[in-house]
Amino acid sequence: MKNHFFDVDATLREISPHGSEDFPVAVYLQQINRNKDGYLILHWHEEIQFVIQHHGKSYYTAGEKDYELKPGDVLFINSKCLHMAKQLTTNSDYICIDIHPQFLYGYSGSRIHLNYVMPYLSSSHMGSLFIDGSQPWHEELKKLLDRFVTVYEASEFAHEMEIQKLAIEIWLLIISNNRDKGEDGINLTPAEEKRIEQITNYIQNHYSEKITLKDIASEAGISDSECCRFVKRALNTTPMAYLNTYRIIKSTNFLQSTNMSVTEISQAVGFGTSSYFTERFKEMMNCRPLEYRRRFAAYRASANRGQGVSGDDDKEKKANRPAKA
Repeated sequence: MKNHFFDVDATLREISPHGSEDFPVAVYLQQINRNKDGYLILHWHEEIQFVIQHHGKSYYTAGEKDYELKPGDVLFINSKCLHMAKQLTTNSDYICIDIHPQFLYGYSGSRIHLNYVMPYLSSSHMGSLFIDGSQPWHEELKKLLDRFVTVYEASEFAHEMEIQKLAIEIWLLIISNNRDKGEDGINLTPAEEKRIEQITNYIQNHYSEKITLKDIASEAGISDSECCRFVKRALNTTPMAYLNTYRIIKSTNFLQSTNMSVTEISQAVGFGTSSYFTERFKEMMNCRPLEYRRRFAAYRASANRGQGVSGDDDKEKKANRPAKA
């Protein structure tokens, strides 16, 4: 099982391929100490992910929750949930299983998609789940995940169908034991989707300016209070929190690709002062802006030296294999 280097874009989305378009599943080993400082920076991806701690201990932050994983523990990380990891012991590693949600429901708008996948993907209570054996169904899930890895690695006849069957069994087990957590899942009407698009587009187009809640609400043609309620329901955050998050995400692009100072970047992304920018950045990224720049440079240097991928010098073969982190 290969260890894969991972990288992110300016929105913190992981840009390593996770399987392929015709088979969006990946299983791989992640050795944290192969990344600079034994640390995986904050990132997200479309796939749901299962982290199976293999050796040592790891510390994970997923959404607003922190976890310490020991061998045998499993962490479920939902689609688009921001998360990061660092090793707590030397040579900590874990197995990752990544599954694109569409692999579960087939096509958008299907009954399975609308009733049994989307409500849980969008639930504020399903960002992550700790599978530590404390619930009766945990052991069953671990057995299914072990079987998933075995079938994937063996790659025998029709293994893709067996893997899809196991993926559906795994998902059904999770939602059957967390039915209440799908109750707050959001399915927006077309009009509401258009409104949230108006709001997010306005923020993304004007983030560098001094904008207020009133400005955002006016763009959508609603009151300040209604704007707060609507964004909270649709995105599980407030308009101003979304604005600050987007500003931080854009600041990472400046940190990655320019030599601008922290003060210059804070002004470029719309923060009033560098101190406030640094405070918000550390809160979201778990490090200061200049530390992020140093770590990102180290990741790039490691990738250029080819140290992020082990045991495979054939570029064409690597391009066609599932990868991710």
